[in-house]
Amino acid sequence: MADHFEIKYLRNLMKESLGNVASAAQRAGKSRTALWNLLKKHAINPLHFSQPYLGSQKSETLEKTDTLKIKDLHPNLKNRIMNK
Repeated sequence: MADHFEIKYLRNLMKESLGNVASAAQRAGKSRTALWNLLKKHAINPLHFSQPYLGSQKSETLEKTDTLKIKDLHPNLKNRIMNK
Protein backbone atom coordinates (compact mmCIF):
# COMPACT_ATOMS: atom_id res chain seq x y z
CA MET A 1 0.00 0.00 0.00
CA ALA A 2 2.79 2.44 0.87
CA ASP A 3 4.56 1.66 -2.42
CA HIS A 4 1.38 2.39 -4.38
CA PHE A 5 1.05 5.78 -2.66
CA GLU A 6 4.75 6.52 -3.23
CA ILE A 7 4.55 5.65 -6.94
CA LYS A 8 1.45 7.79 -7.44
CA TYR A 9 3.06 10.69 -5.56
CA LEU A 10 6.28 10.44 -7.60
CA ARG A 11 4.41 10.28 -10.91
CA ASN A 12 2.34 13.34 -10.01
CA LEU A 13 5.47 15.16 -8.86
CA MET A 14 7.26 14.35 -12.14
CA LYS A 15 4.20 15.39 -14.17
CA GLU A 16 3.99 18.75 -12.35
CA SER A 17 7.71 19.42 -12.85
CA LEU A 18 7.72 18.15 -16.48
CA GLY A 19 10.37 15.60 -15.60
CA ASN A 20 12.74 18.13 -14.04
CA VAL A 21 14.21 16.22 -11.09
CA ALA A 22 15.81 19.28 -9.46
CA SER A 23 12.50 21.15 -9.53
CA ALA A 24 10.58 18.09 -8.29
CA ALA A 25 13.07 17.54 -5.47
CA GLN A 26 12.70 21.16 -4.38
CA ARG A 27 8.90 20.86 -4.38
CA ALA A 28 9.11 17.64 -2.35
CA GLY A 29 11.66 19.03 0.11
CA LYS A 30 14.16 16.30 -0.80
CA SER A 31 17.65 16.28 -2.21
CA ARG A 32 18.02 15.43 -5.89
CA THR A 33 19.94 12.30 -4.92
CA ALA A 34 17.17 11.10 -2.61
CA LEU A 35 14.55 11.71 -5.29
CA TRP A 36 16.64 9.93 -7.94
CA ASN A 37 16.95 6.94 -5.60
CA LEU A 38 13.17 6.80 -5.19
CA LEU A 39 12.64 7.10 -8.94
CA LYS A 40 15.10 4.26 -9.56
CA LYS A 41 13.47 2.13 -6.86
CA HIS A 42 10.14 2.35 -8.68
CA ALA A 43 11.60 2.35 -12.23
CA ILE A 44 10.17 5.79 -13.00
CA ASN A 45 11.97 7.59 -15.83
CA PRO A 46 11.71 11.39 -15.49
CA LEU A 47 12.16 11.81 -19.25
CA HIS A 48 8.74 10.22 -19.75
CA PHE A 49 7.24 13.34 -18.16
CA SER A 50 9.12 15.92 -20.22
CA GLN A 51 7.36 18.01 -22.87
CA PRO A 52 9.39 16.72 -25.85
CA TYR A 53 8.59 13.14 -24.82
CA LEU A 54 4.90 13.90 -24.50
CA GLY A 55 4.80 15.29 -28.03
CA SER A 56 1.83 17.46 -28.82
CA GLN A 57 0.01 16.74 -25.56
CA LYS A 58 0.05 19.73 -23.26
CA SER A 59 0.48 19.11 -19.57
CA GLU A 60 -1.66 20.87 -16.98
CA THR A 61 1.35 22.95 -16.00
CA LEU A 62 1.85 24.18 -19.55
CA GLU A 63 -1.83 24.98 -19.93
CA LYS A 64 -1.52 27.30 -16.95
CA THR A 65 1.57 29.15 -18.21
CA ASP A 66 1.28 28.27 -21.92
CA THR A 67 5.06 28.51 -22.27
CA LEU A 68 7.93 26.14 -21.80
CA LYS A 69 11.27 27.72 -21.11
CA ILE A 70 14.46 25.90 -22.01
CA LYS A 71 15.80 26.51 -18.49
CA ASP A 72 12.89 24.43 -17.12
CA LEU A 73 13.81 21.34 -19.13
CA HIS A 74 15.69 18.35 -17.88
CA PRO A 75 19.45 18.99 -18.49
CA ASN A 76 19.71 16.17 -21.07
CA LEU A 77 16.84 17.59 -23.11
CA LYS A 78 18.20 21.10 -22.76
CA ASN A 79 21.55 19.95 -24.21
CA ARG A 80 19.84 18.21 -27.12
CA ILE A 81 17.87 21.34 -28.00
CA MET A 82 20.82 23.69 -27.64
CA ASN A 83 23.09 21.48 -29.78
CA LYS A 84 20.74 21.39 -32.79
